This record gives sequence, C-alpha cells and structure tokens, in this order.
Amino acid sequence: GVTENLEPIKGLDLTNVKITSMNNNLVIYSGNTLWYSVEGNPNYFPYKNYVQLPLIGNDEIVSINYFRGTYMVFTRERIYRISGYFPDITVTLINDAIGCIDAGSIRSFNNTLVFLTYDGLYRLKQNYYLEGLENVEKIDDKINNLFQRRGKFESILYKETYLLFVDGESFDTLKYYYNINLPNGYHPFTVDKYAIKPTNLFKVNGEMYSITSQGFYKYDEGYTDFLPNVVLPTTQQYLDSTYRVRIATPNMLFAHPTHDKKFKNMFIKTHTVDNIPLYITTYVN
Repeated sequence: GVTENLEPIKGLDLTNVKITSMNNNLVIYSGNTLWYSVEGNPNYFPYKNYVQLPLIGNDEIVSINYFRGTYMVFTRERIYRISGYFPDITVTLINDAIGCIDAGSIRSFNNTLVFLTYDGLYRLKQNYYLEGLENVEKIDDKINNLFQRRGKFESILYKETYLLFVDGESFDTLKYYYNINLPNGYHPFTVDKYAIKPTNLFKVNGEMYSITSQGFYKYDEGYTDFLPNVVLPTTQQYLDSTYRVRIATPNMLFAHPTHDKKFKNMFIKTHTVDNIPLYITTYVN
C-alpha cells in the first residue's frame, strides 16, 4: 500500500545467459554472476538473490555441473564448488589454474568429470582442494598434437566411449576409450575424420544416428562391402573393396630420440557372422 519513494523494477539482462537448477532453485548465470530464484518458485528472482565470483579479466562462468553431492562451477580459468542452500551457501575455490573452455565438452563417467581446457582434456577426480593440481588430471598428454582445441565442441557418451566433436568443416572426432585399460593407467585415444559432416546426432536405444541431406546414417557401422569370400576375386572386386586409411601418430612415437622404433600391433574391428578374408598392406613412414 506504500506509494511514496518507489523505484521502478529493473528486469534482469538475459542476454547470453545460461540456465540450470540447483537444489530447489532455478539459477541463471552469465559473466561472473549467478541469480537464484526463490526456493520452489522459479518465477521470482529477488534482487538480493545473487552470487558473484571473484573472476579476473575476461574470465567467465562456462558451465555448472552436479558432481558428488555439490555443484561444480567451471570458468575458463578456474573451478569452484558451490554447496548448501541459498542464502546459506558456501563457495570454495577448487582449482585456480585449470578451467573449461567449452561447456559441450563436459561429461561425467566413472565418478569423474571430463572437460576441455586450453591445454587439452582433463578430468576432475574430487570436489575439494588439494595442494597443486592433484584434484585434476591431464588425460591426453600422449596425443597432444593430434587434436585441435579451437572452435565449438559437443560431446556424447557412446558404447563406453567419450566422443568429442569439433563443430567445424571436417567434424573431427576425438574418441576416448575410458573403459579399455592400458599399462600405467592410460586409456587409448583415436581421432577420426569424416568425409561427410552430419547435421545432427541422436541416440535411440543405445544406438546413434544422423540425418543429412544425403541420407540416413547409423553411427559406427563401418563398411559393408568387404571382399567377397570367393576363391579368385576379380581385379574389380579388389578395387571395389579396397580402402586407404592414414593413421597419424604423435611425433614422440617415431621421432626423437633416435633409437630403433618398432611398429608392433594394429587392430581392426569387424562385425560379421561370416568368415571374411582381410588383406592388409601396411606402410610405416
């Protein structure tokens, strides 16, 4: 009923904001600020319901992800943890040297969060601070010259594999086989390049599909025109069933130091109910 000394209500600037839910609050965030709605009422954002992070320079909030009972706030340069219920919340700096450059790269599996930084792929192992960088671990140090870190990224988990797509002309795909264990705690990576860029990807019953202007595709089916199982294939049958693949490896594998190198194994995955002959010629440069 008071009508004196009133100030007009100013709406929030919703330009380039992102939205999520934290406990019973709707939260929108942009720059270095998070705005909280009233608990249980996503329509009302009181002007005092906000938190500002002490970011430096052009740093900004990239993504907020639930992890081990708390919410992890990724900026481009840092990682924070937010716990509790607004207004009784606690903001804790988890890592002041590593951040995330693209929200589309963040995925959770095996009780960790994997994310892309300026320096490559890392995984967050725990949501509390330790001395140094012990709460994050770099996982792509063996392939650091095979995958570009520019552009827009999207990721998806597909058949126990983390797929990171570069949304560019080539749609290069980094595959991280996180459930295949190698010596010394490593897991294998591959980088795939495709002749046709899909316009979308979607999963149905654990399978992944894409639709382009040229047709309907099922992901990871591979080639279906292997060499016929005949005694004497014709020259044309050989040509129609021959595929050339170039495998690029990090320089450290076959470059310096100059001691002798050995190319030991190459694995090819097939899926068939028949006996299919495979003839392989390998050139190592």
